[in-house]
Amino acid sequence: ELNGGFIKNYGVTLVIDNSISCLNPLTAEHTMQTIRIFLSSMSSSDLPCFDLIITGEKNPIVVCSEMSTSTALDDKSDIWGTIYSLLLPPKMKTDLASAINAALEINNLRRIDCTNLIFVITDGLFSQLDQKIIKEKIMICENKDINVYGIGVGISPRGIENLFNQVIFSQNP
Repeated sequence: ELNGGFIKNYGVTLVIDNSISCLNPLTAEHTMQTIRIFLSSMSSSDLPCFDLIITGEKNPIVVCSEMSTSTALDDKSDIWGTIYSLLLPPKMKTDLASAINAALEINNLRRIDCTNLIFVITDGLFSQLDQKIIKEKIMICENKDINVYGIGVGISPRGIENLFNQVIFSQNP
């Protein structure tokens, strides 16, 4: 895009599921490595709008909103300590649907017009009722032309295939 004279005009929202199933002793290393690799690639992209949301037991935590990736993910940024303090210790149960809804609201309130993408780092292990609510939120996002990607973490993140139309998983991020 840059070589063609275009400007990178993307709004990227990252939602991190900090449930015990994503961050238990068997899966924590893979999850943290996936988060680090994702954030590292975002920091080198220099995008104008970046949001970071971490799930909570009831309400999500918006770590940053509408910041450029060069500012939010700078090596000296306070965001790194905040991320690790919010992820550890993991929560027994998280509300991923409310975090996706928060991402949708942030995208709806953007001050600049851009292509919006939501990436959700999770293993997808939720009850059938929670899966139904999460799928509804994702469908609302997609109906508003927001691409939503599920990034699988853990030993066997088969649950993401039930939630997202577009999924990514690598055993070695």
